[in-house]
Amino acid sequence: MIRAKWDVILVMALAVGLALGLFGWRIANPFDVSWIDGDSVTSQFGWELYRADRAHWFPIATNRYSWPLAMPLAMFDNMPLIALAVKVVAPPSLGPVQYFGPVFLIGMALLALFAWLLLREATRGREGPAYRISLVLGALFLATSPTLLVRFQLSHMALTQHWLLLAGLWLMARSSRVGTARTMRDFA
Repeated sequence: MIRAKWDVILVMALAVGLALGLFGWRIANPFDVSWIDGDSVTSQFGWELYRADRAHWFPIATNRYSWPLAMPLAMFDNMPLIALAVKVVAPPSLGPVQYFGPVFLIGMALLALFAWLLLREATRGREGPAYRISLVLGALFLATSPTLLVRFQLSHMALTQHWLLLAGLWLMARSSRVGTARTMRDFA
């Protein structure tokens, strides 16, 4: 079990390291918005207007972009639940703040985790060093899919959270082993 923990930590670190290697360390800094370009500028602009708007908290909307009507933050491809949480801790006086890069890196780590869990569940009962290496490589392969990386590069931030899909597949794959009640609880 201890080896398994190190294997999953390794694959998570490799996935995050690859993302940082491809896109640079600047994406990890919430106060660095210099790397944001393309469609992400619109997302960042909508986020900053929402963050500065103290009149609207929930539903997640702002009328600073479309006065006098409030426009939902989801129109900017901004992952509104994360925006709501970050708005609470990041006052406008901090200056520009971005959460796309850190959320992407956390998503990469979670993607590697659930890819590893899914592959381990699908190949249950095997052991040995070759199996562990193939599990790490397979999880890393799934975690660094070109589709995911291109979506981040093309500024579709909300579409980079593929870990949710792998988490659902993992829960489904293990449902026959753990039972319906536990599976439904974990899905909830």
